[in-house]
Amino acid sequence: MLESIELTQELVKIKSTSLEEKAIMLYAKEYFEKHNVPVSLDEFIVKQDEKAEKTYNVEVGNIEEAEVLIAAHLDTVEFDKEKWKESKPLSGDIKDKKLYGRGSADTKSNAAAAMVALKNAYQKYENPNVALILEADEEGKFSGAKRFLSKYEDKSLNVKFAVMCEPEDLKIINEHKGLFHSKAVIEREMDETHASKAQKVDESDSVYQPSEHAIEEAIPVLNELKKFKDELMNRKSGKLGPVTFTITVAQGGKSNNIIPQKFIIETDSRVPPRYSSEELARELKERVSPLTREGEFKTYAVHEAVRTQENNQWMKLFQESVEEAGVEPETDTTDAFTELGLYQEALGTSGVIFGTSPNKVIHNPDEYVDIESIPIVQETFENMIEKIN
Repeated sequence: MLESIELTQELVKIKSTSLEEKAIMLYAKEYFEKHNVPVSLDEFIVKQDEKAEKTYNVEVGNIEEAEVLIAAHLDTVEFDKEKWKESKPLSGDIKDKKLYGRGSADTKSNAAAAMVALKNAYQKYENPNVALILEADEEGKFSGAKRFLSKYEDKSLNVKFAVMCEPEDLKIINEHKGLFHSKAVIEREMDETHASKAQKVDESDSVYQPSEHAIEEAIPVLNELKKFKDELMNRKSGKLGPVTFTITVAQGGKSNNIIPQKFIIETDSRVPPRYSSEELARELKERVSPLTREGEFKTYAVHEAVRTQENNQWMKLFQESVEEAGVEPETDTTDAFTELGLYQEALGTSGVIFGTSPNKVIHNPDEYVDIESIPIVQETFENMIEKIN
């Protein structure tokens, strides 16, 4: 059996849900140490639900000088073993050319392909022009990618092209949407008031008005958000479709007989390359902030869309590498925001997302990877490494 398939099995057998990656990161580190490949374990802290969780990245190769950077996460989502029918979640069983297990597709098979490719590169070249980062907590908050980029933000990395490993059915993803979130908090400085009570306007006890009401004061905000959404849907769009804008949280009140003191609204927006996430976030803030009165409105997690042109020299090189691995290179897009966006923003580099098949099974019970796609990913990486060394 090919080494990258066997390594996928070994990685799948190690439970590594987000922020529980220590065992698998140590395994990866020992793999490279055994083969005399430069490797280091980076320990860092992630704040999670008011707790501090310790986790790790693994850095492989000459991080500061390499022009090509491959990134793969080794964490997985949780699983309910009772829902698995074809195999156990941590088995790595192979049936009908399918390798089963949590993370087999997303994305331990791709990590294994990259690990073997890096190991082989160091056996062939003295200092290959490629590096690998094995990330933690991609399924959570991109904590591993953020840690890596913040660690090297003052060191002027030489990266010209980044490859993010994800199960993309051997398609080359060169474009995806950006995003931004917003949060409005409408809050009234008042004592908790029973719904039967009213507020006197004068001392005559004859004129009353309702007490300040956070939900009622949120209505203009909700109306403006809906208007903003409708306008975005009518703007021009490309192959990734229009800007999407969704109210994802609208909550307030604590009881049906208490006047609400606080109302919270949150939104999610996905922005295609035609538009700027930063400009749209600024426009939204200018429109909504005045309506919250003494309340709060903020936009956050603002990230621009990703696009690597097909005539980019590195893109062409990667397409050639895929073709030489026996697959017709096909470019595609995704609506999701990935860590490639973080790498492009921080490093100013071009890049793609690429990996094994199938994509449709990720995060589901009986997740599997087509074992025939694993050596194709490995060979693609090795072809590219050969072209740049």
